[in-house]
Amino acid sequence: LMPFAEPVIVTQSLSLSELRDIRKDYSHHPDEQLVTWLLRCWDSGASSMELEGREARQLGSLSREGGIDKAIGKDTQNLSLWKRLLSSVRERYPFNDNFTCQPSKWTTMEIGIQYLRELAVQEVVYYDPDNAQLPTDPDEVRCTGPMWRTFVRSTPSSYASGPTVNELVHVQQLKENMSYSPPAWTRILAIRSSHFSTREKRYTPRGKLRHCLHDCGEDMKKWDGKPTYLLEKRTLLGKKLAGWPGPKSCGEWS
Repeated sequence: LMPFAEPVIVTQSLSLSELRDIRKDYSHHPDEQLVTWLLRCWDSGASSMELEGREARQLGSLSREGGIDKAIGKDTQNLSLWKRLLSSVRERYPFNDNFTCQPSKWTTMEIGIQYLRELAVQEVVYYDPDNAQLPTDPDEVRCTGPMWRTFVRSTPSSYASGPTVNELVHVQQLKENMSYSPPAWTRILAIRSSHFSTREKRYTPRGKLRHCLHDCGEDMKKWDGKPTYLLEKRTLLGKKLAGWPGPKSCGEWS
């Protein structure tokens, strides 16, 4: 297997004003779950921001937890903010059971996607940092059996009772009983948040995605101004979980 490609990181000296901006953009909000904060940091580009230990120590209380904040600036070498966050949370919570993603019944597909990605972040935190074949991108995480069961338990009845989810759970259980590795199609990559290029995936025009969402009963006002990849993500997950038929007007389904 080829190791996952790391993002391109640009090294530059950060001014005091830039460090203040980082504190503002990446600070842990009050009452925000740690895993939600980590995912927000990833989505805000923490993986492409390289910091020296001296610079990291000047960030102050990013996490609002002394143990984590102290560990963020512990390593003196140049590291991305994302790797510093992962290692500091892992040091503060050395056992997976102590760092949990609180389950809750989600009511919209977007919140469901968010919750599934948070479960992926929890997996990434406890990956071996010395194993270059393991992804640091939450959207590249392979969906494990326990992770999938946790997600299904959070699924509202309107989705959980659909045949698509039931079939996927049944197949997953069969795979586990036969000691097979999780199938490739269960990877979070199927609903990744980053943009797909035309080389990675066949392009579906925005107009077709809007037409499909409209036909499936979506309130299109909330999608005005949203980027195309979010429309695509909603359409794909609607097909997977709600059993949408995926008409030709929605483009080709992989």
